[in-house]
Order: sequence, then C-alpha cells, then structure tokens
Amino acid sequence: MALTSYFYNRMLGNNPDLKETFNLGHQRSGAQAQALAGAVLAYPENVEDPSVLAPVIELVAHERVSLNIQAPDYNTLSVKTCCTPSAKCSILPWMIH
Repeated sequence: MALTSYFYNRMLGNNPDLKETFNLGHQRSGAQAQALAGAVLAYPENVEDPSVLAPVIELVAHERVSLNIQAPDYNTLSVKTCCTPSAKCSILPWMIH
C-alpha cells in the first residue's frame, strides 16, 4: 500500500485542483490507497478469469460516470500525476487506467 499512498499523496500534492474529484475522507483514512492497491493486485491474481473482477469494474465505472469523468480526463490525470516539470515520468500511469 506504500506505493498507492505515495501515488495519491504526489498526485493531490502536485495538483490540488484534483482534490475535488476524490473523496478526501477516503484519502485521510487510507481507504482510497488500499482500494487501489487491492485492484492492482487483483488483476494478476485473476488474469485467467477476469470475469471475477466484473463487479468491481462496474462499481468503478458507475462512480466515474457519476463524477462525469470523460476519456480525455484520463490523459490529463496521467500527465498531472506522474510528470512534473522537475521530475521524469514515473511508471504509475497504468495504475489509473
């Protein structure tokens, strides 16, 4: 979970305008980082039968629709999260797609 906590801390620290997109209560409690870590680990564990992941994917899709997140927002989020003028891009863009 250290990696996903770092991911969110960096993303929201470098891009305060994104804070309104994420539940700050979940950020403070660590629930958001834990959920992302679980999702990242669940994929390779279920690569042989990805249908197991369908309920979680559906939940994430509904949440993103409710927040009106559009396809171009993913590119913006990837760049804002992982690339800053003073740092090279990290390996994290795949974590939010």
